[in-house]
Amino acid sequence: MKRLLIYYQSKDFKPAFYNNIQKLKTYFDCTEIDNIILYNNAINNNLADCVLICSSKIDTIIDGIKANFNAIPHLLITTKNNDLKALSLLEFGLKDYLFEDALSKLIPVINRELKVSEALANSKQAAETLSNYIEQAPLATITWDLDFKVVSWNKTAEEVFGYTAAEAMGKTCFELTVPKGLVETASTIFKNLLNQTGKIDNVNETLKKGGATFLCHWHNTILKGKDGKTTGIISIAEDITEKRAIHNKVLKDKQFLKQAQKLSEVFNIEISLESQKVKLDKEFVTLSGLDNSFKNYTPKYLLAHLIHPQDRLKLIRTFFLAVKSNVKLAVDIRVVFKNGTIRWINILADLFVDELSHKKSLLGTFIDITDRKNELLQLKEQKGKLDLAVSITQLGFLILDIKTNTVEVSGNTQKIFDLNKSKTVFSFKELISRVHPEDQSKVEKALKFAIENRTAYQINHRLLLPNSTIIWVNARGEVTFDKDHKPDKLMGIVKDVSIQIQRERRLLQHSLILNQISSLVLVTDKNTDIIFGSPSITKQTGFSIEEILGQGWWDKTFKTEKARANSKKFIRNLFNDVKNISDLRYERKIECKYGVAKWFSWQFSRGAENTIISVGNDITKEKENVQLVTKLFKAIENSPTIVVITDKNGIIEFVNPKFEKVTGYTFKEVKGLNPHVLSTGYTTKAAYKKMWQTISSGENWQGEFKNKKKDGTVYWEEAIITPVKNEEGIITNYIALKEDITEKKAQEKKFLYALFEAQENEKLKFGEILHDNLSQILSAMSFFIEAVLNPKNTKDQLKIEYLQKIRQLTYDAQRESRNISHGLMSKQLIESGLVAATIEVCTNYNISKNINFTFKNSGYHEDLFEVEIKQNIFRIIQEITTNIVSHSQATKATIKFSVKDNEWFILEVNDNGIGIDETQIKENSKCFGLKNIQQRVALLNGIIKRNSKPNMGTKYIIKLPLVLEPINSELNLLN
Repeated sequence: MKRLLIYYQSKDFKPAFYNNIQKLKTYFDCTEIDNIILYNNAINNNLADCVLICSSKIDTIIDGIKANFNAIPHLLITTKNNDLKALSLLEFGLKDYLFEDALSKLIPVINRELKVSEALANSKQAAETLSNYIEQAPLATITWDLDFKVVSWNKTAEEVFGYTAAEAMGKTCFELTVPKGLVETASTIFKNLLNQTGKIDNVNETLKKGGATFLCHWHNTILKGKDGKTTGIISIAEDITEKRAIHNKVLKDKQFLKQAQKLSEVFNIEISLESQKVKLDKEFVTLSGLDNSFKNYTPKYLLAHLIHPQDRLKLIRTFFLAVKSNVKLAVDIRVVFKNGTIRWINILADLFVDELSHKKSLLGTFIDITDRKNELLQLKEQKGKLDLAVSITQLGFLILDIKTNTVEVSGNTQKIFDLNKSKTVFSFKELISRVHPEDQSKVEKALKFAIENRTAYQINHRLLLPNSTIIWVNARGEVTFDKDHKPDKLMGIVKDVSIQIQRERRLLQHSLILNQISSLVLVTDKNTDIIFGSPSITKQTGFSIEEILGQGWWDKTFKTEKARANSKKFIRNLFNDVKNISDLRYERKIECKYGVAKWFSWQFSRGAENTIISVGNDITKEKENVQLVTKLFKAIENSPTIVVITDKNGIIEFVNPKFEKVTGYTFKEVKGLNPHVLSTGYTTKAAYKKMWQTISSGENWQGEFKNKKKDGTVYWEEAIITPVKNEEGIITNYIALKEDITEKKAQEKKFLYALFEAQENEKLKFGEILHDNLSQILSAMSFFIEAVLNPKNTKDQLKIEYLQKIRQLTYDAQRESRNISHGLMSKQLIESGLVAATIEVCTNYNISKNINFTFKNSGYHEDLFEVEIKQNIFRIIQEITTNIVSHSQATKATIKFSVKDNEWFILEVNDNGIGIDETQIKENSKCFGLKNIQQRVALLNGIIKRNSKPNMGTKYIIKLPLVLEPINSELNLLN
């Protein structure tokens, strides 16, 4: 095994030096490279079977080298600019390079013929690659020889011309693509190309297989051999039939428009971008009084003699915007006629381009809009009058722009809402903040319904003004739509209706009192005859007042004679009872008119003239609710799902038997406690805070908890927490439905472990292929390109420039393939551990990406984790550093390992870049590889935090427990 031993000072290690070292490694067939930074003069290494390379500071280690000269097979010395001088000497054919007469062995002369041969082989491979690119090109690509016969015919050519490659090979263009009438023209084009006197671009009719013709754009280039002689022509062809048809249609439309405009007051305008001239209709020239001796006018002349001074700058800006951005020119400006008349005109023009996408001119029309402008002024006057009428009626107007979510308001609206009078446009958020908090949701829903269903908007709601005054307003509006029939604006009015609402409420209260609300009122005499019934009886039972008077109530509402007798006996006893009967409560089920049975709760009082007043309230729903609650309670008792009910502060009020079975706690033990009694500390305070924000706002929350049973066993549960509201919409309780998903989580982890293991195997396999094959090929190419670049071998300056470019591209490809290979194989991780692999990542990026990566280690050693866990940590580091290199624009980055309390391994990565846009992360959860990072951290039972601010860099902190079982451990899967 031969080693390449390098002695250098750290400042000498630059990319050019490193590339030369790689060349020598390949040339001398060395299997490995040892890098030893020179800190002193001592050289204690065994130099046998080594190729020794010394830096420009060789004078500091001469004594050490001399002692081992006889054992060194080869000695190379670099100059101060890090070129390998000895290699250069070899390329000039020198056989010896002595250093103080102590060099005992000579470096063999590189076989120049072999290098040339291999360089040609590489050139052949490049030619084959180019041929493949041509074959897959999206345009028809054809190669012709000097006799105009087909040499190559790609797939797109087969599609465009209809001939297969086999049919086309060896045939001339005159047999395949040239119509009979154009044979002489095509022959002339080819001959001129070969003589380098013809155009490389031309457009003509072209023949397809079967005889059909189409319009084709040809781009032709001559081909030359190594000797500089022409060997053929390569043509790229594009079917532009459709493009030309569109072009012709534009010209036709232009002629049609011109004819149509003769019958109207619309004038033509054409602005040539090539000649910088403006063409106007003669009728307009005569009308405006311009000098009619000109056929065309310069923009400068028109600006000075036609355009109103105050509109000149606006026209210039609009013109340049239209040309630069390929948009329609649309502008209203004033023109001044020679007689002093000022008119408004509207100009509309489109940018015209030819079939080769060259900008040619602006074509358009302009029309006199003076009358329209005057009408707008009249409208403004009318608006002033309307505003006066509105102020009298105290109506407020508002316009909600649905697209921008802004609201334009009138003066009365400002007054009603108590808004800032210096503004007329407010955000929707500002306006909705004036709505009473209890009505905001109702207003937003009504607006949304009107917009989505394209209906009128009308609602009464309250406003809570800054001075704490509450007023009622009536708001109405209609939705308008844009040209695409999409909701555009909501035009509305608003009026203070506080006095009206108060009056209506008083009337309603009086009405409710008169009708005794919904309660049944019966007045019974001592004979148990009904002498009065309230109107609500008809609503509640279906019986008319006439039907229930006398004994009708008892006969119609009780099915059996026994029930009737018992009820009448109860009433008679009330007459004889000397006690206060107002405390009595009596529940009875009665039959209504249409066969419906209802439950009523009755209260009693003594009336005038020896009567009993009975007031009955419908409790049917309460009875049904009690039955429903009983059924629900039985269902919860037997539910396979954990059910926990808390009050609004999160204190446990109820748990079902499933909770007791899973957690080991009895209801008695947890009643009055917070569910936090089950917490393991895994869920962060921030997560709990977000959960409470969600449920306290009235929304459902769904997530997972890592909890602890009474016996200390850890388990996972999936939970849905729902707020319970009373009739006023106030949250009174929370219900949590939970499911033990420990086994499910274990299965998910198994799957992810298997997935990551498969990915690692594939990366390793691909990395080995990349390292063993492509890297070696690139190294060989680099070496032999250097040889060909020798001025002694190549004197053609153009070739030298091309080869130098190829050399640089090869160096870049070699460096990138090596970085990719190292990233995929993680060979350093397997052989030397996590620290060495991380240092290698830093070193590679320092060299290839010009980012100063620094690594720090405080307390970590390789025995802390198994190889599989290290591999996951290393992939996390790769993901984060890739983000830094690709997105952060950082110049510095730090990776730090540390151990805390002998319980946690801490990984910190930070940079000084532009930071991460948090909104982008929320919109796209896959960006920055964060999902992969989060999955790996979760698999290792870890915690991840990310801090990022604009232009202040990004910092990752990842905490992993030190007590981890190997990746394939069942125990780890369940814990």
